[in-house]
Amino acid sequence: MQKLIRALAAATMAFVCLPAHAWLNCSFGTVPTLNFGTIDPLSGQLPTTSATFTVSCTKGGGDIGNTANVCLYIGDGSAGNGNTYQPRRMQAAASNYAGFQINKDSNNQTFWGTYSPNGTPLRVSFPLTGRRGSATVTLYAQMVPYGGSTDLSNLVPGAYQSNYDADHTYWESTLTSWQTADDYCNPKLYSDQSGRFPFIVQATVNKQCRITETNTLDFGTVNDLSAAAAQQVSTLKVQCTNQTPYRIGLDNGKQPLSGQRRMVMSTNPAEFVSYDLYRDAARTQRWGNTASIDTQPGTGSGQAQSYTIYGKVLAPQNPMAGTYNDTIQVLVTY
Repeated sequence: MQKLIRALAAATMAFVCLPAHAWLNCSFGTVPTLNFGTIDPLSGQLPTTSATFTVSCTKGGGDIGNTANVCLYIGDGSAGNGNTYQPRRMQAAASNYAGFQINKDSNNQTFWGTYSPNGTPLRVSFPLTGRRGSATVTLYAQMVPYGGSTDLSNLVPGAYQSNYDADHTYWESTLTSWQTADDYCNPKLYSDQSGRFPFIVQATVNKQCRITETNTLDFGTVNDLSAAAAQQVSTLKVQCTNQTPYRIGLDNGKQPLSGQRRMVMSTNPAEFVSYDLYRDAARTQRWGNTASIDTQPGTGSGQAQSYTIYGKVLAPQNPMAGTYNDTIQVLVTY
């Protein structure tokens, strides 16, 4: 009986003392900004970035294990959309948002979240030498479409940001370093005493414009320019970032005379046919390259926008028979 009482007493003392000193005490190195840099939303690409930081842990004096299991949770950030995470968001001025996602792998396939249905945390396991150990952790991120778009073309130019501070990051660990941990570090002891791992996500969307399509304006075969002018049309397409004002100008071609466009005969450079280009079907609004005078204004939507070029070969003229051509340069200013 005396031996039994001593055995029970020893067991009781061990059970009481262990939790008081066993949990992991963890701290984090400064997390660099997850910066996508300056992106081109019209490129069709989904930019990626990453940031690396260090987690360091010290085990309690009563812990007999040698493996740290730390689970890192990431919420939806300061520009979040009601904890949906689908996708996470950065915000620029007013109500302009850009979508992105934070992932656990370099292929950006495994979502890094919190609790179901918003994914799982990242569990980091690393050995402890003596009472201490550390590991390197990498955040992987990729920009994704937002607002019903299939790409990034609907983004409005601006500086986008989301802050992951306050309650947007936290960590948990197993109670002791000899316990087997699941994806949520169960059996766990919530421990936020050494601070969280705050970081910032940023991206800059600059104004962009590109000419996506031009087509030949072919007047065809003209038999007589003594009285009636020849008319024909062509089109061009311009794509500019969402809400970006721009104007389209057309130069006067390769061989203008006193501002008059002219086509040159392919076999005789001394022969010309005068023509002009217009912004309207009535051919009263000449299309030139003088700002606020004869250029075509527009506002970008992120999608390619089509414009019609109205051409007219002037009459009367009496050119030699032959093939005539000219080259026009399209200039987009934004």
